[in-house]
Amino acid sequence: MNQHERKYLLLEVSENIPEDFRTELVKLRSIVSSLDVDAPEVDLRIVIGNAWEKNPMLYYKNIRRDGIDIWNWDGTEDIDG
Repeated sequence: MNQHERKYLLLEVSENIPEDFRTELVKLRSIVSSLDVDAPEVDLRIVIGNAWEKNPMLYYKNIRRDGIDIWNWDGTEDIDG
């Protein structure tokens, strides 16, 4: 992976998460985005609830079409794209 590649990550969390946990999610997002100029760009979207599944935005369409559910990933798909 080179510096010009971009990885898209979608983290769906429950609508019932406590408010202080939401603050931690903001911290997580900043940690995932590296300051290293040679690192690939990572675009982490954090969504609360599953409304994104019906969202017509291109980003979410691409996730629905090409995304890999890492919680259920069996190792057969190329996760590095």
